[in-house]
Amino acid sequence: TTYYAKAYAVLNSGITVYGNEISFTTLSSSNSSGVLNPNYIYGSVTDQEGNSYATIIIGSQEWMAENLKVTKYKNGDPIETTEPMMDISKTVEPKYYWSYNGKDSLSKIYGNLYTWYVVQDSRGLCPDGFHVPSDQEWLSLINAFDGNIEAGAKMKEIDFAHWMKPNSNATNESGFTGLPGGYRENDGKYYVLGFR
Repeated sequence: TTYYAKAYAVLNSGITVYGNEISFTTLSSSNSSGVLNPNYIYGSVTDQEGNSYATIIIGSQEWMAENLKVTKYKNGDPIETTEPMMDISKTVEPKYYWSYNGKDSLSKIYGNLYTWYVVQDSRGLCPDGFHVPSDQEWLSLINAFDGNIEAGAKMKEIDFAHWMKPNSNATNESGFTGLPGGYRENDGKYYVLGFR
């Protein structure tokens, strides 16, 4: 929402004097993935396909607060995909992506699932200025919240809109808004949507 403000003063003579008009814009407290923490100010970034993502600064790092949805590399080349349940265990360098169970509606919420080959491809996957985090960057994030167990609780979306019960101790006090998008095995089966 964009707001406009202008200071003014009413003089004893009854004349009103106005200052300069200023404007500011607030970000929504929800995004396509989940409910963001209203106690934080989120930035945004747009990928090569025009998808917009909320971002959050944690420590000295800026993180995307939503999962990637891209189907193209940064140079515009399409990322290949296959039938949702296809076995790729014998495929050499399977550069594929999928939405969970092949349902595009789920990618709008949870993002897409990518093979490691896609993540490592030199054509790039993330929006400009962002990259898939290294183990060291994940460790820095975890350490900012006192280790694995504490970090998990502080980075998860609260309640049960996307997480299955019990979603214990989830506070999202980091603003990260982690969602349980599950994963896909090489045999083509999908697992644990709603749990991790």
